[in-house]
Amino acid sequence: MQYLRYGCWVILIAIAFTLPADAGCTKPACFAETKWHEGFTAVTIDSPAASVQHQMAIDLIRASGGYVALHSNHVLLGWVPPEADHLLIGRYTMGSIHRGPGTLSKARPPQGRQIGKQRSDDALVEFFESVVSGKLASLIDQGVDMVGPPLSGDALDNPETMRKLSAAPRTVLLSPLGGGKFRSIHTENTDGPPWTNDSMRGEVCVNAFEIESDGSIDPDHFSWTTTQFSQVTTQIMNSVTWWANRAQEHGVFVSFFFGVWEPYNSNALTGYEPLAHVSTDDHKWVNDILKKQTAGFYGGRAGGWGAASDDDVASIFAMAEQYNANYNQLNGCNYGFMIFVAADGDTFAGFPYNGTTQSRSFSYYGGPWMQMTYNNMGWGISNFHKVMWHETGHTFWACDEYYDAPSNTGCFTCNNCRNYGPRVTVSNANCANPAAGGPCQTHQACIMETLEAADTNSLCNITQQQIGW
Repeated sequence: MQYLRYGCWVILIAIAFTLPADAGCTKPACFAETKWHEGFTAVTIDSPAASVQHQMAIDLIRASGGYVALHSNHVLLGWVPPEADHLLIGRYTMGSIHRGPGTLSKARPPQGRQIGKQRSDDALVEFFESVVSGKLASLIDQGVDMVGPPLSGDALDNPETMRKLSAAPRTVLLSPLGGGKFRSIHTENTDGPPWTNDSMRGEVCVNAFEIESDGSIDPDHFSWTTTQFSQVTTQIMNSVTWWANRAQEHGVFVSFFFGVWEPYNSNALTGYEPLAHVSTDDHKWVNDILKKQTAGFYGGRAGGWGAASDDDVASIFAMAEQYNANYNQLNGCNYGFMIFVAADGDTFAGFPYNGTTQSRSFSYYGGPWMQMTYNNMGWGISNFHKVMWHETGHTFWACDEYYDAPSNTGCFTCNNCRNYGPRVTVSNANCANPAAGGPCQTHQACIMETLEAADTNSLCNITQQQIGW
């Protein structure tokens, strides 16, 4: 009885300090976009992500009517009904439960930024405080009326995937059924090898590198401020939490394990200045970063993970996939990808401000990485998460659905946008191109079609199918 009374007291305290979900919003689009903030909950845990205890804790939260959207080795973030608190505290190394500002940071004081260590636990604590205090909503509110240029040509073929397809017949892996018959091990992979990130389900590792030029190859034109990279870290977590919330609404489980290397760490430094290059040079600084993931860094190994040459594109993509696979194994993830975010400024003196420079954002079908910048060519930090929503869709095989007439870019058919991938039988029927041929449907608003405020929270039926929901 004493324990039950204590549990109720904890719940009352949490409710007393919980702010409305729309705290910080003044505009309708912001209210819609921050709806998931309601009931956001943090749970401390004392077991690493890949451990049985950690996974059992996530399962118990789900069984109790909750959902874990984002986690690190010692923090779980998502939604937990208050009536389930007494079922969770003390089980599978779970400690305290928090719903209001200032409480989690007291229960888990920040360890501080440390050279050689990625930020994970601290970053989740800061993100939670930003959500429940209304600071994140306020940042979002500032950008809901801003619209950047179309994300033209932002979905690219992974060269390693294309190499695999050209090197061998498009056959699935088979296992014997007996009697000379075989079945597919990967039932969705109908015309190719097992695909990376073939569906947005289960545990997904997100490893972010906020890269800084050290001037050793190119002149250093753009540098981060502490405020800027803290904002980017928060916005990356904002983006993946939104995806987890959409999954929960559709009866799908996806949870993101998060780690970030901020620019004070030597393994986030590169000799290249990304904005001084065309976007197709991205493999150069990616490889430069991969080579620095040595045994002294989490997920690193002796000699690093990079290819011998920054110009060996095929090897760089192959090594990036190996790095992701190793990182996934370390943290118990099914899938994973990297994000490389470059510093940039409000002005681009000496650089062409258009789609050919690294100032834009893009990703590769299936991964292994996406490339973004602080401003994302005019979308601004307040909308960073929206651009990442879109690029994450591509990472899990979703097609573009927008069509921009002036630049003649975007989708051109309501058939699938690729002739390879895990779900080539799924059409792109929500393509907004008025001249698109094929099995078009009555158009629906979707983040793969537009990021404008009116449609900012929409996820159409076609995109859901393309990402494996």
